[in-house]
Amino acid sequence: MKSHPVVRRDRVWKVIAWGTAFASAIAMVLSAAVLPAAAASPPAKSRKVVVAGTGRAVVDISVLRRAVRSAGPDGTVQLVGTFNLTGCVACVLIRDGITVEGVNARGRPAKAKLVGGTFPFVIAVRDRGRGTGSGNLTLQRLHFTDQHGTAVYFFKTVAETKVLDNAVTNLNPITLLDGRRAVRGAILAAQFWPNEFDPGIRDEIFQRFPALARLMAIYGRQQIQGNMTFSRNHINLLTPAMTFGVDTTIGMFGDSFSTLTYDHNYLASYGETIENEYNRNPDGVRKVAHNTIIMVSIPVFESELFGVGNPVAISFQAQMGREYNIVDNDVIMSGTENGVGVGGGSFTDATNWRIIGNRIQTAGQIPFPGGEQGLEPFFAGTSMINTVYRNNTISGSAKYGFWFDTDNTYEVDARGNTLGPNDFSNFTPTSGTTVFLGPQTSENTVTGPLNGGVTDLGTGNVIIP
Repeated sequence: MKSHPVVRRDRVWKVIAWGTAFASAIAMVLSAAVLPAAAASPPAKSRKVVVAGTGRAVVDISVLRRAVRSAGPDGTVQLVGTFNLTGCVACVLIRDGITVEGVNARGRPAKAKLVGGTFPFVIAVRDRGRGTGSGNLTLQRLHFTDQHGTAVYFFKTVAETKVLDNAVTNLNPITLLDGRRAVRGAILAAQFWPNEFDPGIRDEIFQRFPALARLMAIYGRQQIQGNMTFSRNHINLLTPAMTFGVDTTIGMFGDSFSTLTYDHNYLASYGETIENEYNRNPDGVRKVAHNTIIMVSIPVFESELFGVGNPVAISFQAQMGREYNIVDNDVIMSGTENGVGVGGGSFTDATNWRIIGNRIQTAGQIPFPGGEQGLEPFFAGTSMINTVYRNNTISGSAKYGFWFDTDNTYEVDARGNTLGPNDFSNFTPTSGTTVFLGPQTSENTVTGPLNGGVTDLGTGNVIIP
């Protein structure tokens, strides 16, 4: 698989995501003094704060900011109705482990709508300690719509973080370099700063967000850790449309989570839907199950430079974790043929992957790539190893079904994988070959039946028709 372009795309996105989120949070801090106080603020030690949207930005922004501060560790903020966040730039900074949830006027579960703003929610939970509570954070039943750049950005998590039953729609991209770059990501988390790359984009971010350096000094090396769960969220980035750029529904960069779970989500975008890069926890477990993934791939500048390999519908790149389970997901791909389906790579033979029972529909995007180039100095190239691909159903057409190869400088050395049995009966390999094993592959087992043959240029691979 040619995922060299995947990583190049990734590093640009990390710069953009960190830059905009960092600078926006500083803007929030600097603007605090000019916002009016809420008319009837709850007492400082309140554990439950209920606020209702008014539709007036100057009131709604002030109320939200005061509410998340006054709830206190392990408190709850309940939002009722619609909140106007027009003019908000990272204006809601959450430092304590709290619950922020939508309810109706009677306090029963209901969606609360948050309209407008740029990077409105920034999460940087304090370390657990005396007086700081459990550090558990929950966001639930919040509908973000018509934001710019990102809806929620996580700088730091420390315990149990849950993102449940939320929605993100009509997210607007940020344009850079005189409109030659367009980027957005609905929910993002990152803990490192790839500042060695793409100085043009980096310089523009610093010019447009001059407070970036101060915020990076505060949060630039914070830890994304503990456990995190995304469940029953609806993220649809298909409107407004994008034709060229970088699009992500949920992106994680440099996390140290013990367990990271995605289940029963609907995720649709023009780029990477589930994007995880550089997990640093060697005992980490990742679970992706029962999700619906819609990816309409579009051209990205790295693909034009380096060829096919991104975006990736479900992407786990440069991983150090112990166990990865990608099970019973529906992945529907279309658009340009630079996109690929489910893949990534591991640093270590101690990692085990299970890609089982997924249903993949493709219209030219290769379902299973085999590795990725790397992003020095942060991580080297990695390959799919010790992976069981079983009982997956693949339909549509693409050049290959499995593509464990590249014609860039990095060669995929995928090894120890079990490919099959899988159902390729409704899949057409336009190359005539369903499985391509490059010269650096070894000790893989391919089990048919396959609609299309196997090209084996590797060593010690076993082909069972």
